[in-house]
Amino acid sequence: MAAVHRVIAERHGFDPMLTDAYNEFDSIEEMKMVSAIFSAMDVFLGGVGLVTLGLGAVGIINIMLVSVTERTREIGVLKAIGATKRSILSQFFWEGLLLTGISD
Repeated sequence: MAAVHRVIAERHGFDPMLTDAYNEFDSIEEMKMVSAIFSAMDVFLGGVGLVTLGLGAVGIINIMLVSVTERTREIGVLKAIGATKRSILSQFFWEGLLLTGISD
């Protein structure tokens, strides 16, 4: 870099020790800076995505909790006619999955 600065100074007639004689542009340094910015954006946007997924999961859990609470009588009837715990859970799971898929 010093040799380049010296050659440019000789050709344009200024002192090679003057650092403010002209602006230097180092594309490697610029690339490193842009890369650091994009890395920081990736981390930030990844964090935002994780928070969004977490909040969505909490919302779905709350909806399913309300659904189960409102349908305790139906669950009791299903148990009375011989439904297993697994079949009741799978019914709620598939119902929640279907509603989530339709709501997108």
